Amino acid sequence: LSADGVDVSVFNLPFLNQVDLDYLRAEIRGYEVVVVVVNHNQRFGQGDVIGTALAELPAQPKFKRIGLSEVPKSGTNDEVLETSGLDTSAIAAEIRKFA
Repeated sequence: LSADGVDVSVFNLPFLNQVDLDYLRAEIRGYEVVVVVVNHNQRFGQGDVIGTALAELPAQPKFKRIGLSEVPKSGTNDEVLETSGLDTSAIAAEIRKFA
């Protein structure tokens, strides 16, 4: 992504539905775009919690969730990530389109 002029930072939030809102707000301050990648259903999880927190900020960055929209097909971890659009190349492509 950096070769395309897209500067990214990665934050790992270890809990599905619990986000320290003060921490989150401090970390994303100044970012124009926030993309949340989850390896499960993109609705009703961490993406929603983060989206709600962002909505309460005075200056709201663009926001996108990337995650599952349906139950994935079976396969190896790499196969499931690829067919679900959650492998590194698919995530990078989504970020390029959105950023």
